[in-house]
Amino acid sequence: MYVFFRYLYFFEKGNLQVTVAAIQGLIELIMNEMQSDTTTSDPAADAFLASTMRYIEFQKQKGGTVGEKYEALKVSHAG
Repeated sequence: MYVFFRYLYFFEKGNLQVTVAAIQGLIELIMNEMQSDTTTSDPAADAFLASTMRYIEFQKQKGGTVGEKYEALKVSHAG
């Protein structure tokens, strides 16, 4: 998940190399891995990811430039 959070940071800061598609791909990968039968549940990781998903939703609701940036992300709720 570390890579996801770094990508999200640079996405928010306006780094053009970090695209919506890259962030969306990481969200889907993490959600699939966390739902996998072979993955041991980590309550701390689950809580941190759920918090991050809420943060993305909050950014979408802000509107303006920030909201527009996050609007294209489709967020699944973890936990």
